[in-house]
Amino acid sequence: MIDRKWIVAIFISLSLLILNGCTTSVIVKSNPTFAKPTSKDYATVYMIRPAPIRTRGVADNDVEVEFGKDQLAVLLSAGEYAAFKINPGDLNIIIRSTTLLTTQPVPVEVFRADSFEITAGKTYLIEARFIQEEFRGMYFKPIEVDINIAKGMLNRLKPVGTLARQHPLESL
Repeated sequence: MIDRKWIVAIFISLSLLILNGCTTSVIVKSNPTFAKPTSKDYATVYMIRPAPIRTRGVADNDVEVEFGKDQLAVLLSAGEYAAFKINPGDLNIIIRSTTLLTTQPVPVEVFRADSFEITAGKTYLIEARFIQEEFRGMYFKPIEVDINIAKGMLNRLKPVGTLARQHPLESL
């Protein structure tokens, strides 16, 4: 007869595998800011979303990362990062997520944005930084980080998409 502890362990392991399979980022195929595949004039932008240390309810859902207003680039899951070849110039990164506000009974969409001047040939590491405020809820703000901070998150990150897998953060 199988020990009850083994049954529980197997059940938990299978549950984690199923849950991990359901939380993979989705990268869109085209965006006006994406460099053409044949272009040699581009910058590489890594979008990084660290894994949460504890659960945060609806804030744990995928975040929508736009490269320009209403120009979706990726639905980014917690604990994942994606890489993009971007045309040089001004890049407005908008991160949309859902949160519970103290004045609202149901979750609402919130967003934060920032502009980055993108130079060809450079690599940019942009973190979707989790911020929690008492009355403004929880949201994610695009923050440029240096390579040491990004590499410090690697034990809880995995690459998604072809470019991020071909050029993982470890290789920078």
